[in-house]
Amino acid sequence: MKKATVLVSVAVLAALIGTGIGAYFFGVNRGWNMAAAPAATSTASADPSVWTIPQGEAATKRHIKDGVKAGDMDAVTGREVLYYHDPMVPGKRFDAPAKSPFMDMMLVPVYAGAGGADTGTVTVSPRVQQNLGLATAVVSQGTIAPKVSAVGNIAW
Repeated sequence: MKKATVLVSVAVLAALIGTGIGAYFFGVNRGWNMAAAPAATSTASADPSVWTIPQGEAATKRHIKDGVKAGDMDAVTGREVLYYHDPMVPGKRFDAPAKSPFMDMMLVPVYAGAGGADTGTVTVSPRVQQNLGLATAVVSQGTIAPKVSAVGNIAW
């Protein structure tokens, strides 16, 4: 009787371990599938403001081949190319498509009318303003009184 109980316990333990290992590998497989690069899409049908970096690099390679530079109209998207930039160093702008001098990657075009273009302004949606309790006020010049009130304890 005791031998049968041990065998059943070992069988149950083996089943639990097998189920755990199977669930682990299933989760890892799902994770790898979710992290896999999306299928290549045609840059002609996509909005340039939502392009991935590889799509931007493909557009830059196409611009080099076609001789498109900043200020020219891209025949595929129908938009004017404002400038090119390195996504890893976005503050530096370039007038012509090329390989980045900072990283081992192609520069990415920024198009007129694209949501990704840097307009030099900061906007916060009304919903986020409400959630943060953000308030605005008119700026006025004046003097701040040097009075400081503080609460504290002194202990020996």
